[in-house]
Amino acid sequence: VGIGVSSPDTNSKAHIFDSSLSRQLLIQGDTNDAAITVNKSGQSFTFGVDASDSNKFKINTGNTVGAADHITIDTVGRLLLGTTTEGNASADNLTVADSGDCGLTLRSGTSNYGSIYFSDGTSGDSELKGQIEYNHSTDALSIYTAGSSAMRINSSGNVGIGTTSANSLVS
Repeated sequence: VGIGVSSPDTNSKAHIFDSSLSRQLLIQGDTNDAAITVNKSGQSFTFGVDASDSNKFKINTGNTVGAADHITIDTVGRLLLGTTTEGNASADNLTVADSGDCGLTLRSGTSNYGSIYFSDGTSGDSELKGQIEYNHSTDALSIYTAGSSAMRINSSGNVGIGTTSANSLVS
């Protein structure tokens, strides 16, 4: 089916196009959920707005939004994984929750870096004020403050504070 297009994509059941509109498809719920469910061989993913909390866009497995929310984006842009409740107000842009062990994984190449950067601007030195960096080539963990290396732990467990070399074992 083609709507607004003379030659619909043959790999799709429906193809909607209109270059003059900012929105090509509107799904509107009244008192129920407004959602799209994608199902393949019994595996379902649902994207939409839960009727009980219309201020959040949710993605989950299953046939309804709200049943087991996995990803929620609220109206102020916070990303919530495994929860619908944001974290501490000072750090609630990304909240990850689980009923058991919980964490984040940064996976990079065997000769590359995994890093978390702290910035107070969008250019120059203000893009890199603080950093936590793991160097997979040397198996070293470094912490940077004010744009400079403040502490380094090497693969032997030696620690260097205020230097890029780690010569002392701290116990």
